[in-house]
Amino acid sequence: MMTSYERKKVPENVQKLMILYSLQTLGPVTETQLLQFLTDLDAMNYIEMRIALMALADSGEVTSSPHPEERLLTLTQTGKECIQQFAPKIPASTRRAIERHGDGMRKRFRNEQQTQARTFVSTDGRQYLQLRLTENDRILLSILIRLPAGSRMTFVQERWFMVAEDIYNGITRYAIRGGGEFTEGELKQYRSENCELILDLPAVPAAAGECSEIDPEQIANETIRRMQQVNF
Repeated sequence: MMTSYERKKVPENVQKLMILYSLQTLGPVTETQLLQFLTDLDAMNYIEMRIALMALADSGEVTSSPHPEERLLTLTQTGKECIQQFAPKIPASTRRAIERHGDGMRKRFRNEQQTQARTFVSTDGRQYLQLRLTENDRILLSILIRLPAGSRMTFVQERWFMVAEDIYNGITRYAIRGGGEFTEGELKQYRSENCELILDLPAVPAAAGECSEIDPEQIANETIRRMQQVNF
């Protein structure tokens, strides 16, 4: 990885190529994810990234598209042709670092893009946690949980992207097989044909005077228990 001193000397055109190479390695990512990726590599800071991204957008090499949380940054055909031609201008050690780190972060970033977790307060003053799983801009699963007063949702929000797929698959087992196993083909067909699953779950009791940390496993168990009561 580069030191802060070395990073300051990286020419702007190389910084732009590093962003293009990172997008080629990762696929579509949000600006926050790209910043995390580049700072993990000690490649550039936020200001440097923003300046480079604006230049790449102006030249038509990077574009952005709507996403439930942030806009997704994607290489254009012009950007792909540019990085194919000029990638050797990026130091070989930097390219290898981008590729190695990309292998570890690609799946995580995709999971983060497909999951959203947020808390909000309704007009009647009740606190809710909303968990979503999306695919290709479609909402596959939406779980709305009424929260006890004083609950902290940090743990669930941080873990949701890791467990959302398992929870969704557990729910669909009841929709497809009444709890039995299903094939990948059946699951793919179900996901393509069915719309949003909305589950409105009750508050999880909190001990008196304490803030509760709701575990995703509790959500999965309560969700499946509810699904057992539903006739499809």
